[in-house]
Amino acid sequence: MDDMKRVDMKILEELIETKGLHFCSEEKLMEKLMLPPGVVSIFGLLNNFEKDVNIILDEEIMNEKYMSFHVNDNTKTAFITTEDMCRFINECGFEYKIIKL
Repeated sequence: MDDMKRVDMKILEELIETKGLHFCSEEKLMEKLMLPPGVVSIFGLLNNFEKDVNIILDEEIMNEKYMSFHVNDNTKTAFITTEDMCRFINECGFEYKIIKL
């Protein structure tokens, strides 16, 4: 979702039909994406060999031409097209779900 948007975790739980949703611990981020808090982006998927991370996208951002992400370092930002973002996620072996937040 857009970085200016806020989400109610209880509503998100209902939308994605799960319970106990919470932000990941620093240890779990390192285990799953090999990244510290503050730099997590789709590029961390390259480090998730188990393919056990779920990607959920807000439909509102899907109309944007470009997306921006930290490149596993919060001092640099990459701009890619939304189409390329989707292609990257799929090429990494993941699927994504689009929901209306």
